[in-house]
Amino acid sequence: TGIYTSLDIYKVGTYEFKGYLSCVNSLERYFDTNMDFLNPKINAELFSQTRPIMTKSKDEAPTKYTKNSKVINSIVANGSIIDGHVENCVISRRVKIGANTVLKNCIILQASDVGDDSQLSYVITDKNVTIEGGKDLKGDPEYPLVILKKKNFQN
Repeated sequence: TGIYTSLDIYKVGTYEFKGYLSCVNSLERYFDTNMDFLNPKINAELFSQTRPIMTKSKDEAPTKYTKNSKVINSIVANGSIIDGHVENCVISRRVKIGANTVLKNCIILQASDVGDDSQLSYVITDKNVTIEGGKDLKGDPEYPLVILKKKNFQN
């Protein structure tokens, strides 16, 4: 039985929450929620110093930005190497973005490698994904392209 059908048994109160809230129940909502983190107002609310998010420390070297890199409105985790153009992206730790590569509106999960001379738009990668150089991969805001790591299964 649910709460609604048990209102005569339980004392139920409510609280109006006026902050940022996102229900991640589809791939599209996952993508949109990650893109919301790039909004300074939402980012400041979620990652407040008065209410820090405590996680297990994964210390890495700082991200290396080469002289050829250009990063606009993106979140880039530590341990990455950026040698291309990254715009409106969420980049996890230990990610490599190759030379002359352009990423727009992408979510690249940890330890992934995007080769030189590639163009990615509205792409989500699984962790540990390698995208060879020279690739042109495009999804859509409503249907992002998802690239999963190839799994090796043994009997």
